[in-house]
Amino acid sequence: MTFFSPRTPFPVWKQKAKKFAPFFSEGGRSVRAELRKVDVEKRLVELTLITIDEGESNEPMERLEDGTLVSVELEEGMVAAVAV
Repeated sequence: MTFFSPRTPFPVWKQKAKKFAPFFSEGGRSVRAELRKVDVEKRLVELTLITIDEGESNEPMERLEDGTLVSVELEEGMVAAVAV
């Protein structure tokens, strides 16, 4: 899914990435979220939900420009949100 994100910068998407898997998982099936910057100037972000098998990690991943898949890491200065 590609989203137009005029008010939410990509680092915020990364900060919220761990919330996608629990939100979209149901009925015993789990998903993993992959984020990708589509177009910085147009503020487009892609969220891909991938069904995973039992035992596979549901940790969010980021697809880099060269196609490499890496763990989502917060950028320097970003602090993970803590639910209160």
